[in-house]
Amino acid sequence: RGLGDVYKRQIYTTFVITVLRNLHESYLHCGYDFKFLPSIPLICSARYHDNHHSRVVGNYSNATYIWDYVFGTRIDKNYII
Repeated sequence: RGLGDVYKRQIYTTFVITVLRNLHESYLHCGYDFKFLPSIPLICSARYHDNHHSRVVGNYSNATYIWDYVFGTRIDKNYII
């Protein structure tokens, strides 16, 4: 085990995180709300994120809605997350 192994793991981890993040961003901006995804805890749905784009204020979180709760920026609490 050398320093090369550490770099390989970092590259792999960065690649996996980048792929997952891009898939999530595509989901948020596709305009379609998949019914099975909002059941994943702390993950924003496309509908939740669309509300941010339509009002230009609030719902700033795009990966997890917990920060909108923490900072009081969640709008329209009737939307299903």
